[in-house]
Amino acid sequence: MTAVPRSGSSRAADPVVRREVLFSGRVQGVGFRATFQRHAEDAAVRGWVRNEPDGTVRAHLLGPAQAVDRVILRARGSFGSGIGDIVEVKPGSLEEFRSFRIVRN
Repeated sequence: MTAVPRSGSSRAADPVVRREVLFSGRVQGVGFRATFQRHAEDAAVRGWVRNEPDGTVRAHLLGPAQAVDRVILRARGSFGSGIGDIVEVKPGSLEEFRSFRIVRN
């Protein structure tokens, strides 16, 4: 009889990452921040999202790398937005943020 390995037993833990992302295109006045917040909360990603004066939207995300990437891709798919810059920020502790929130200017 051959032993069947347990699912996920050889997978390495997904590293925690911080990313700051700048979205451009039609991202203000269309519910982008609220939708982005919902995607982040669904993925258990923490951080914030806010409108910038130049018409872009900036988000700061903290969480497992795959979850953070999934939130970014879902936001792009929901609104067809472009991404101007993705800036990797030094990894940090998940305790830095208790949730994901919309920052009002």
